[in-house]
Formats: sequence, structure tokens, C-alpha cells
Amino acid sequence: MQCRLPRRDFIAGLGTLAAAAAASSIPIKALVAAEPLYPPVDLSYFDTPISPAPAEIRIGYASITWDGNDRQAIEDIASLGFHGIQLRANVIKEFGSPTELRDLLEKHQLRMVALSSGGVHIDPALEAEEIAKHTANAKFVHDVGGLYLQVTDERPKDRAITAADYKRLEG
Repeated sequence: MQCRLPRRDFIAGLGTLAAAAAASSIPIKALVAAEPLYPPVDLSYFDTPISPAPAEIRIGYASITWDGNDRQAIEDIASLGFHGIQLRANVIKEFGSPTELRDLLEKHQLRMVALSSGGVHIDPALEAEEIAKHTANAKFVHDVGGLYLQVTDERPKDRAITAADYKRLEG
């Protein structure tokens, strides 16, 4: 655990220590540990300056709070200066083609960071349908120029999750 002590408190503590030492008959040397608390460490590694790299961190925003009004979300998010956006799978039906969405995002200087593709059902009877849905969504992301496909798992509603369920999802 890291402890951060404000300078003001540190200096006040030093002053208190000095005042206590001056007021008592205990010499200051007695207040200092006789042995080092930590073994000596070679810090020469830190003598080499590190050149800063260009910043790669960019902040984006998710359109989920616009309740499906993605065109307005794109406009609002871009107007606030964000560089990226996370959209939900409903944009696939809303936009006629990946090109239409890509053009709109480029117009607003936004990048689709992620598409939330929805949940994956564990039910083996739905496996082919689930794979087809998420594969099509991944192709849409690729064609728009997006970066990631987000897929979440869904718990079975009528039973507890089993070890076999986890195996199905990882395979």
C-alpha cells in the first residue's frame, strides 16, 4: 500500500520531532534507527533518461445512454471532443451499410472503438445461430474500420452455471 503524505504534514512532523528532541534529554541520534530499514539498492538504472513516447491514450464514450439514437450520440460525442465511440449492435439495422456508418463517423472524426454485439447464449441448440450472429457483427466492425467486438455471456435463467458451460464458452 502506498502512503502519500502532503508536504505540509511532513514538514509539520519534522518540526514536531525537532521540538520534542529539543525539549527532552534524548539526543536526536537516539531517535534515528541504528540500522538501515532497507538493504542498499542500486538505483543507477534510473540515471538513464527515458524519452517520452507519443501519447496513445484517447478517451471515448459509449452511445448506450442515447437509448438507440445513435446518430445523435455520434454528433454529441464528437462535439464534446471525444475521439472514439462504442456503439451497440442496433446500428447494424439502423445504417444501410458499413460504408454509411464509416462515412458518418469520419465526418465527425470519430473511430468506432467497439461494437457491443450482445450476449452469447450457452444453450447448445443456439450455437450455430450465435456464431453466425457474432461473426456477421465482427465483419460489420471490420468493414466500418472499428477495433473491437464486445461479447458478453448470459447466465442460464433456469439453472446454475456448470463447469461444462464454462468449457463451451472458452472453446
